[in-house]
Amino acid sequence: MTYEEAKTYLADCNQYSGEFSVEPIRNLLSLLGNPQDQLTFVHIAGTNGKGSVLAYVSTVLKEAGYKVGRYISPTIFSYRERIQVNESYISREDLIRLTEKVKAAGDQLLAEGRQHPTMFEMETAIAFLYFAEQNCDLVVLEVGMGGRRDATNVIRNTKVAVLASISMDHMGFLGNTLGEIAEHKAGIIKPGCTVVSASQQPEAAVSVRKKAEQEGCELICVEPEKIKIEKRGLEGQIFSYKEHAQVEIALAGEYQFLNGALALEVLDELKRKGYEISEEALKAGMKKTVWLGRFSAIARDPLFIVDGAHNRDAARVFRDSVERDLPGKRLIFIMGVLADKEYEEVVRQTVSLAAEVITVMTPDNPRALPAEELANTVKKYNSHVQAAESLAAAVDLAYEKAEKEDARLAPYQSVELAAMARAYYLKENNYLAPEVECLKNDDGTTTLHLYEIVKDDDESSHTATSAWYTVDEYGKGEDDILGNTVEFPNMSLGEIAEYVKTPIALTYNEERETHNEWKITDAATINACIQAISQINVGEETELRTMDAGETLVFQMADGNTWTLDFEAGNLLRNNTCYETDGWKKVQNIIRDYLTEEGLQ
Repeated sequence: MTYEEAKTYLADCNQYSGEFSVEPIRNLLSLLGNPQDQLTFVHIAGTNGKGSVLAYVSTVLKEAGYKVGRYISPTIFSYRERIQVNESYISREDLIRLTEKVKAAGDQLLAEGRQHPTMFEMETAIAFLYFAEQNCDLVVLEVGMGGRRDATNVIRNTKVAVLASISMDHMGFLGNTLGEIAEHKAGIIKPGCTVVSASQQPEAAVSVRKKAEQEGCELICVEPEKIKIEKRGLEGQIFSYKEHAQVEIALAGEYQFLNGALALEVLDELKRKGYEISEEALKAGMKKTVWLGRFSAIARDPLFIVDGAHNRDAARVFRDSVERDLPGKRLIFIMGVLADKEYEEVVRQTVSLAAEVITVMTPDNPRALPAEELANTVKKYNSHVQAAESLAAAVDLAYEKAEKEDARLAPYQSVELAAMARAYYLKENNYLAPEVECLKNDDGTTTLHLYEIVKDDDESSHTATSAWYTVDEYGKGEDDILGNTVEFPNMSLGEIAEYVKTPIALTYNEERETHNEWKITDAATINACIQAISQINVGEETELRTMDAGETLVFQMADGNTWTLDFEAGNLLRNNTCYETDGWKKVQNIIRDYLTEEGLQ
C-alpha cells in the first residue's frame, strides 16, 4: 500500500456510513487491542474554539516537558496534520502501516457481518494506535461532531472534559435547539473527570451543568469578567486572567481572549491533578502557540488573513475581529462554503464588511457549494461579487485587485450615493432635484440620474433631467453632461436619512442569544424610523464592544435598492468602525412598540 492508496482507501470507507453510533469503532478497537485504554486524555467538544484551545493546551504541555498527542479535525494544510505528537505530523510510513492494520480489522468485521467503520472512525483508531506506540503522556483529543455518539467518545481515561463555546451547528444530527445540541456535546463528560466549560448561553449552560451533576463531576466555568485585555491586534495580543498576568498570545482575533482563558482553566486543573506546569512554561507555551486558519495572517504585503468561520456564532466573532483589528481597510473576501452549513447566515453577517467578494467552490469536498450558487447568495447582501473557477484563480484575482488600492474606506451603498448626489447637486445649483435613479454598471460604477417629473399643458408629463453622474463606490467620478470631475461630500447619518424616500419595507434583525428577524411593511412605522434616524447624533469612535447585542436595519426601496444600518449596543457600526450615538433608543422603541402591538414580539 502506498501513501496515496492509504488515503484513497480511508476515503472510500465513507461508503459504510450507517447509524450515528460508537458501536462500529468499539468493535474495531476491540479487534485492535483497545489501544485507547492505554492513554490519558483531555477531551474537547464544542462548536467554536475547540482547535485553538487544543493548540494552547498541547503546546503548553509540550513546553512543560510532556509528550503530547494531538488529534484534530478537520485539517487545513495536510492530511497528516490530524495526528501529531509534540506538533510533528505522523509519518507517511507510519500512516501506511497503521492503515493496513486497521484495514485488516475492518475486513474482519465485514466478514463477520458487522458494521464496517467510516473514514473518521478508521482515522480515530489509527490515532489511538499511534499515540499508544509513541507512549504519549497525555492526548489532547478534539471530537469530530457532537460528543455523545462521536467516534472519539470510546475513551475511558479522561482527565478533563472541555466544552468550548456551543452554538447551533450540525442540526440534522445533533438536534434543533441549543439545549439538544449542548446535551450531545456534553456527552463527553465521564465519571471521575473534571469539566471545564466556556461561558455558555443559558440554554447550553443548563445542559452542561445537568450532565456534570449526573456524572458527579466538578464543573469549572470561565469567568469572562475576569479577563483583562492588555493589548489587541494582528501583531500579538496580551491579556491577564485571574492569577495569570500578562499572558502573551500570537493568535489574533477578539475571541482568542476567551479561548485563552478556557485553556488556562484547563491547564490549572491539570496542575491540580498533579501535572507539573510552571508559570514560565505556561507563558512560553501560550506565546508559542500557532493555529493556522483561525484569523491567521499568512502574508503581509498585502495582508492576507485565513479564517474558518462556518456557523453563525463564528461569523459573528469573525466580524467583530475584522471591525476591531482592520478598521478603515478596504477588504477583499475569498469565500467558499459547504452546502450543508448555515452559509446564508454566515454570508449575511460578514460580506457587508468587504469592498469585493470572490466566491470559490471548496476544493476536494463533495459537500462543497458551487461558486456560482454562493455568489448568488452573496448578491443579496453585497452586489460586488464574482465567482472564480478555482481557489488559485481567486487568489490571483484578489492580489490583482489589492494591488490597485489596498487601504480605502469601505464603499458607500447605492442609497447613500443617491443621497450624496442630491446633496452635491443642491450645493452646486442651489436646487434640490426631487428624484434620483441609481443604475449599476458592469464596471462597478454607479450612474445616478437626477430628475423631476414636469406636467404638460395637456395633463401629460415628461422627465426633465437635472444631472447625470457616474461615480465609483466612494462617490468619485464624472458629471456626464458637463464633463467635470465630481467628488460627493461626506454626509452624516442624519443628512443621508433626510434624503431617503420612504422605503416600502424594513427588515429588522436582532442578535441576542439567538438570531431574530422581522419584516415590517407598515408605512407609518417605517417613516417614523427614518425620521428618528435623521435625528441621531453620531459621536466619537469607541472601542467599547458588546457581543450578542447587535441590531441591523435593512430598508428596501421601491427601486430594489437597500440601505443597511448596523448597530451594536446602540452604537453605530459604519465603515468597519464603531461610533457612539445619541438617539438610537428612539428608533429601537418605535420598532419594538410596533412588534408588540402586532403580537410579533
